[in-house]
Amino acid sequence: GGRLEDWLPAVPIDWDIPDRFRFEPSEIATAEALASKGRYAAIYFGPKGGNTGCGHNRGGLWSPSDWRGVVEGLTERGLRCVAVGASYDKPYFEEFIAPLDLPLAETFIGQHGIGQTMAILKRAKLCVSYQSGIGIMSSYFGVPTVLFWRPYGDTIIPGATLVSFE
Repeated sequence: GGRLEDWLPAVPIDWDIPDRFRFEPSEIATAEALASKGRYAAIYFGPKGGNTGCGHNRGGLWSPSDWRGVVEGLTERGLRCVAVGASYDKPYFEEFIAPLDLPLAETFIGQHGIGQTMAILKRAKLCVSYQSGIGIMSSYFGVPTVLFWRPYGDTIIPGATLVSFE
């Protein structure tokens, strides 16, 4: 929860990296094609391990039914919901989210590299994300972003040194 500058005072911190992120023309074209179908929210459900045994959602603080509420609520408000994530995010999606039969407009989990995913995030009207670089980068791109966090003092790794955010 502390500032990076406080942890590493001797190291210059560059907070403008997202301003210089370069996209391949194909990445931009795919994101533009997605946006041409209408406004969308990027949804990142996260990995299975981080949603079950350890991590920011250990113990199911944020349940699949909570995701249902988010996706259905955004859809009712006129946003198409687009799922993003890496191939290692597929097990959580397939086991816990897919059975809910959510009204997802597109599911790109495990289908794109990081550049394509970032282009999709940059064009989104909103991002709702498991705490990760997905939500952090969407925020840096200026996209309104919602991330959930464990309560302060509730470590993300059970039985280990406290890893918590304030």
